[in-house]
Amino acid sequence: MGPKELNFTGEFVVPNKTPYETWQQHINTYFFASKIVKGKTVLDVACGVGYGSNHLAKKGAKFVVGGDCSKDALEYAKTHYEKINLEFIRLDARSLPLRNDCFDVIVSFETIEHLDNYRQFLSECNRTLKKRGLFLLSTPNKKISSPKSEKPPNPFHVREFYPKDILKILKANFVHVNLYGQDYRTRLNVTLLKSKLFEMGARFLELVPYGKRMKKILREILIKAPAKCDAKLRDEIEEPILDRRYEVLTFKDNFFHTPYIIVATAIKSSK
Repeated sequence: MGPKELNFTGEFVVPNKTPYETWQQHINTYFFASKIVKGKTVLDVACGVGYGSNHLAKKGAKFVVGGDCSKDALEYAKTHYEKINLEFIRLDARSLPLRNDCFDVIVSFETIEHLDNYRQFLSECNRTLKKRGLFLLSTPNKKISSPKSEKPPNPFHVREFYPKDILKILKANFVHVNLYGQDYRTRLNVTLLKSKLFEMGARFLELVPYGKRMKKILREILIKAPAKCDAKLRDEIEEPILDRRYEVLTFKDNFFHTPYIIVATAIKSSK
């Protein structure tokens, strides 16, 4: 009897079942992390079905432990991904069943917003990291995901954070905190301005010769659905399926743009 078939519910990513945008956000974050794991011992907290842990192991990590609280997700991970330097265990992110100072790198992507006691989670990550170890996390930016609501729209999220919140809580546990941005969105005021300009342009094209034909051509160019990933490749993270619109970039939060996903790095103090 094979592993239980999983569907995407919003709780964790399932290859081939997850919406394109969400899949790209997650795989690009793991691709970002893979650049710094060579020769390192890595813990992936809330690894879900394990595709990201598998990628880190494949990209040269000395050893990767992927941990999650979901029995079904771990069953999928153990069935689909098997490497000599990769292990999956069941764990609670707020009470890691691991000894002190044992990992060079801990990654935990889109986890903190799911936890009621996020401070305990950060404390546990700090405890299990080696001195000068690196911690990476990602989380939705409340400025985009839930700016006018105390309760997040995603039923699996307990709390969402503004960039300043992430800086503050990470600095309470780590040093050398840096923010990055992913999936940059245009602010509402700029969106409205663009909308008005497009509307004026469309009206003008209605009045000129061949304008309707030009309007149709422009519409086909501008409103183009993103290319879909090859389903055969989507169990693993490979260059051909990365959409650079979701690449992790230098953080910017200004009048024009802000990221939908906040990515942060921090270092455990050597003291």
